[in-house]
Amino acid sequence: SYSVTGVQTCALPICPQQVCAIKPNPFADNLQIDLFIEKARISITEASGKEVANFSLSKGKNQINTISLPGGMYFARIISNKQQILQTEKLIKIK
Repeated sequence: SYSVTGVQTCALPICPQQVCAIKPNPFADNLQIDLFIEKARISITEASGKEVANFSLSKGKNQINTISLPGGMYFARIISNKQQILQTEKLIKIK
């Protein structure tokens, strides 16, 4: 088992590289996810763990509209087609 102690973590014992870059952080109405692998999905959750958004991603630049999310702290999890959490990022939405 693994625990989240920093801003980034992954489901693998050793994280050789990031699978994506998420920017900007903090963000307002949009997020850009640069995915470095072929396909994945992003699950955005509140700090409580409640999922508030879920999007499919493909390799390259992906734009996500976040205008409906209220300001606060979120976690973005990049999940593989095999349901593995590949990367987790802490995100801050500004109002």
